[in-house]
Amino acid sequence: MRLRAPRAYRRRADGSGIPEQRGATGPSAASPGQGVPEDGDGGTGRRQGKPARRPSRRPGRLVADFGRHAWGVVHAAALAVGLIGALLIGAFLLAQHTSLLGVRHVQVHGASDVAAATITQAAGVTEGMPMTAVDSEVVEQRVMQVPGLESASVQRMWPTTVRITVTERVPVLAVETAAGVILVDRHGVAFDNIVEPPDNLVLFTPPVENAEDAVTAASEAVSALPRKIRAEIETVKATSAHDLRLYLTGGREVVWGDGSEPERKAEVLALLLSVEGSVYDVSVPDVTLVQ
Repeated sequence: MRLRAPRAYRRRADGSGIPEQRGATGPSAASPGQGVPEDGDGGTGRRQGKPARRPSRRPGRLVADFGRHAWGVVHAAALAVGLIGALLIGAFLLAQHTSLLGVRHVQVHGASDVAAATITQAAGVTEGMPMTAVDSEVVEQRVMQVPGLESASVQRMWPTTVRITVTERVPVLAVETAAGVILVDRHGVAFDNIVEPPDNLVLFTPPVENAEDAVTAASEAVSALPRKIRAEIETVKATSAHDLRLYLTGGREVVWGDGSEPERKAEVLALLLSVEGSVYDVSVPDVTLVQ
């Protein structure tokens, strides 16, 4: 049977002995010449029962930590923005210089008398052209050079289609000239030459002087009339731009005057034609005359 070795004792200053802790190091180990902590302080110099305070972090260190965190967020955001910008620039350059987003189809809407191929050729939009290179305003100007078109609009239908929508001019007058017959729309714009006037159009003989003004006045007068009255017109003549006369079926004559107030004159004439007569004067629509 083993016997436990006797514990070594050292004396306090008051002469009482306490056992010596073997192998103990640090402040808790008693050494010769050092005082022994008071009873109950656990070797820390503090009284029992009081919790130890945790040292607080310095304000300067908190600010430094926050600054490092904020800089990391800003740096990450800058990298993300740069990456997105690079992707957008790459996509733009790809669309500009490759046929990946090139024109595959050119559609023409609204054309009947004017051939769609004529409009497409005038537009100058070729297959494979980058969609980003199609300038709608420029293409519209090219298309409007085609005779017989009153308006045109161009749309880029992504990813590969260009749509051209046109409105054709509608003739209301066939104007007799020395060079032949010219078709004129409701605005007085001449847009086509033909050999003989069609049966469904009003034939107009313009004066020698100020013929352009007279043509405009005549076209506006005819287009303002209801379709029923327009169908009864055989011809329109003018000695000047201020003296238009419409000749209807049955030998009736309408003194129209100048090109002012065409809608008002047309409204008054529709009422006057219900009265039997041979001459209807609407040159001053508020003062009419039937003979």
